[in-house]
Amino acid sequence: MESGAKRRKVSHNGDAPKSKRSVAMATASPFVLQTEELLKEVKVDYAETFDGADALLKQIKHVIDGIAPQEAAPISDATRKFQKKHHIQIPFPDPKPAADAPYKLAYAKPAACNVVGSYVSRTMIQGQEDKCVDMIVQMPASLFQDKDFQTMRYFYRRAYYIANIAAGVREALGSSVDLLFENLNENSLLPILTILPKVESESLNMPSASSPAPPTASSPSPSSSPPQTTTRADGADAPTPFYNSTLKAEETFVTYLRVLTPREDPVQSLRGCLHPRQAHGVMVRRPSRKKEAARFRQFWGDKSELRRFKDGSILECVPWKQTSAAGICEEITRYVLKLHASVEESNIHFYGGKTPDGLEFTPVDKEAFDTARRAFQTMEHDLRSLEDLPLSIRRLAPVVPELRYASIQPPVIGFHKGTAVPMDVTLTFEASSKWPENVVAIQEAKIEFLLDIDRRLKAAKDNITTCLGRDNAVRDSDNLAFLDVVYENGAAFRLRVHSDPEETLLERQAKNKTLDPYVRLAAEETLHKIRWQNNDLPLHTQSIASFCTRLPALSPAIRMTKHWFNSHKLTGHISEELIELLVLHVFLRPHPWKIPSSAQSGFLRTLLFLSRWDWRTQPLVVDFSDDMSPADAALSQTTLAAWRARDPTMNHAVLFVATSHDPTGQSYTRTAPTKLSATRMTRLAKSAVRLVREQDVALEIDALFEPSLADYDFLLHLSSKETKRVLRDAAADAGARHSAFKNLDARTGKVPLPLARHPVDVLLGELEAAYEDSLIFFRGSRGDAVVGAIWQPKLRRQAFRVGLPFNFSAVGDGAEVEVNKEAVLLEIARIGGDMIKRIEVAE
Repeated sequence: MESGAKRRKVSHNGDAPKSKRSVAMATASPFVLQTEELLKEVKVDYAETFDGADALLKQIKHVIDGIAPQEAAPISDATRKFQKKHHIQIPFPDPKPAADAPYKLAYAKPAACNVVGSYVSRTMIQGQEDKCVDMIVQMPASLFQDKDFQTMRYFYRRAYYIANIAAGVREALGSSVDLLFENLNENSLLPILTILPKVESESLNMPSASSPAPPTASSPSPSSSPPQTTTRADGADAPTPFYNSTLKAEETFVTYLRVLTPREDPVQSLRGCLHPRQAHGVMVRRPSRKKEAARFRQFWGDKSELRRFKDGSILECVPWKQTSAAGICEEITRYVLKLHASVEESNIHFYGGKTPDGLEFTPVDKEAFDTARRAFQTMEHDLRSLEDLPLSIRRLAPVVPELRYASIQPPVIGFHKGTAVPMDVTLTFEASSKWPENVVAIQEAKIEFLLDIDRRLKAAKDNITTCLGRDNAVRDSDNLAFLDVVYENGAAFRLRVHSDPEETLLERQAKNKTLDPYVRLAAEETLHKIRWQNNDLPLHTQSIASFCTRLPALSPAIRMTKHWFNSHKLTGHISEELIELLVLHVFLRPHPWKIPSSAQSGFLRTLLFLSRWDWRTQPLVVDFSDDMSPADAALSQTTLAAWRARDPTMNHAVLFVATSHDPTGQSYTRTAPTKLSATRMTRLAKSAVRLVREQDVALEIDALFEPSLADYDFLLHLSSKETKRVLRDAAADAGARHSAFKNLDARTGKVPLPLARHPVDVLLGELEAAYEDSLIFFRGSRGDAVVGAIWQPKLRRQAFRVGLPFNFSAVGDGAEVEVNKEAVLLEIARIGGDMIKRIEVAE
């Protein structure tokens, strides 16, 4: 019991714990003091004892690295030549090499030359009699052969190598050092070179020992256990355990000197690649054999359950709640580690498998695409069932990403929040001589065909709404009529008619040199559009849809890559079809990796390919059918070289992308991208790859999709509210009653009509046409409310002339003019009207 005031004071001030610590320190102090005194006696003062040693070691290393290599020569010739030139006896071990030995000796620069031992680790003591600094010289692998472990060959090479080092050091350092050969651990098989500096003072009184070692990548004795015989003197076949042990010790010489440090993170990190075909399975079934089934139940534990399948079999299986490949892998890993290793889920962290904002992969995506394709098959059946058409239908071909599993968002059938997005379909009739022989007249004939189809469809089907439209183009030959067909379930299709005579007539015009150049050029451009729409796109859609069915990860990888291009506002500069080819290329040519098994791996490998692809000199060849020969690839390279020779500044075709359907390389890149947009694509890909490598698993996926708005000269902020209003008004019937209340609005509950063009597309199309010589616009998806723009790099001050293609203002005294940027921005604001909320100019 505490009764003294002094005790209470100590207790109240909290000094009791302090007293315990003091007692502990006092108890240990004699040992600590004795240890410190002992260390003072045995410690070596390296600064004083080895003053100038580092400079000498650097000099020796420089000398060894600079020794001239010696070409391989027979051992007798090499020995005689060396001893005659340097007057140094090579320290060959006994027995000495035979004069007629069939192998050769050589000298080459060391693979490594490092200081090792107690000097580096600072473990010398004062009581050491000979304080020596050890240096190891690693012989290059090129000096050795497979059978050097036999008949002393390795040791002869080693002795010749150390003799060359001795000759080089003596020649460089002269009389400042003494050299002598000694045996490592008194083993005559392992001679080393000892270098003794000659100094008058005692400040540097240490020898340096240089020891050659074999390369770590090659082993001089692949099979030299102690009972074996690796030397045969006088025909003897007795075991050579000492020789063999020395060889084995040489193998571990460098490895033994390496210092292991706890640099690795104690957290166990595992990386893996998913199986491209089996990773998407939502259920694991047990094998049919009983032994394997027992192991299956033992491994999966309570997760295993018995089920009857459609084929009548009753099997144990393990179902998973997740549906994506990454989600299934994570669920399996968490369950197995908890069951067999007692690792709680809170201690397991997964990286990868995430998607950026605005893009989500769900289990119903595949079903949505399949539903759209089934709706197309229904429409095809309805059209082919029409009777008494003037011409028989030869082909109905889909040409949109929604019908090839490649649209960013899956198609929506049965519910439309805004407006129905029609899916383009090309309709081809059988060949006929009744088509007009004039391109403009053919366009009018197409309208008659579509009107006839319209009347027949409405007569045959009550659940179909149709609308005839016509593209707004500059030339009459470009005004392609279309027929929108909207089903009651919300599926909308846009039919366009293709005629073979139209292509023939345009081809004649393009080759007719009696016509004006602008007429031939217009015919050539129209011909390219028709061939792209009616020939290339159907084949492309068919190929991509086929590959998306065969490769489960291809469709989400394409969608994620398109989202990346849209996020960085490259929509319109890089076509969707070209992006699909870029992604497909890394799936068809995945080397040195395996085929990507997830959307993330396919997306990242596409970025890696884009960052490395030198499109200035390298063509991209995508072989759909895997039957293109090396000659075809060589032809693509030759064609690209011809392109660059004709157009070195790349003002026209920039990328060369050939396929097995189009070996010319023009279909996908004839009009876009430009050199500027292709360069931006490459730079963005390089930045993304660098970010992935720097941050690794700590990377947030959204960082790859964050656009840099500071790169643009000004930004157009679009009004989302006004865009929605335009969409809603344009998608309703002309006579429908409008109301602010949905229950009174006649448009509510009805399937909206498709628009000829989206209002954002119309606005930007008008701006690009009006200011193609002044501005370059960059936009994302239709839902992106920010459009970037830069002034044309070619714009500069120039002398005034009539017909300048931009709004200009005088500079200074008026002799020169420049683009009137302020006036251009005001014009853009007037054209956009309520669609443009504000214009932000970069400072």
